[in-house]
Amino acid sequence: MCFNNIMQKGLCKHYNGSFHNKTCDAGICYKEVTPDPDKPGCALRRPCRTIPVFDSPSQLEEFAKRGSCDKYQEPTEAEIAEYEAKVQSIVRNFEASLPLIGRVKKEHKGQDWRGVEECPICKGKVHLTHAKYNGHVHGKCETTDCLSFME
Repeated sequence: MCFNNIMQKGLCKHYNGSFHNKTCDAGICYKEVTPDPDKPGCALRRPCRTIPVFDSPSQLEEFAKRGSCDKYQEPTEAEIAEYEAKVQSIVRNFEASLPLIGRVKKEHKGQDWRGVEECPICKGKVHLTHAKYNGHVHGKCETTDCLSFME
């Protein structure tokens, strides 16, 4: 499963964020399947959604003009459940890292810093940075699919 996607009913499982990607995960160019792709409201005309989530009449009018795509495929219940479990895992991992983040912020306040600490999740190595200009901490564990975050 590609975790760039948002898995939900009514949204194509290949959709990966059309504002920062030119093509979906099925290789379809968003502009090619969107009527008037360079005019305002183009996101409403993309064929990636079948269930409208808009409430203004003008948004619904644009949604009604949406294009079509032969690669449109909704996620299965199992894919949605897998996605939701992954999201919950990421949230739990981040919550478990909060004491470490707080300590790094306190110890390195006003300093740029790079270091390696024990990962609070897998007990491996997490590489951390602290930025003096805004106090943000970024971290990535060496273990695949473990902790990774940016404030």
